[in-house]
Amino acid sequence: MQDFHLQYERRYGQGTTNPAAPVEAMSWEVRAAAVANAPAVVELPEAGAGSFVALKTRRPVYFRGGWQDVSIFARDALQAGSTVAGPAVIEASDTTILVNPGHSVRMDRFANLVMEVASPSERPLPEGEGA
Repeated sequence: MQDFHLQYERRYGQGTTNPAAPVEAMSWEVRAAAVANAPAVVELPEAGAGSFVALKTRRPVYFRGGWQDVSIFARDALQAGSTVAGPAVIEASDTTILVNPGHSVRMDRFANLVMEVASPSERPLPEGEGA
């Protein structure tokens, strides 16, 4: 214990420890390294042109300007090449993805969802806001 108190004072300054007090370790840090094989990259087959994305349900969702009736899709029902146009919601067990009006989402061949964000001039204006 003597070494602990010496090292502690060396690091944090003289008088920062009490040699008569018990020492308690409050947190530990462990670092580890391992050799592993790279995970297999799985490419999904592209869905055919015009493939249909099954609608899970519809429900109202609030966007700036008010409520809109929105299509709800299950992420696990999407296929590579599937596109969902906003306004929409894509639901998964671990997340929910909001696709704003004017934006779209496409699933790539690795099951990533790639969102295309419309430029401000391409986005529809909320109701009540217009030129």
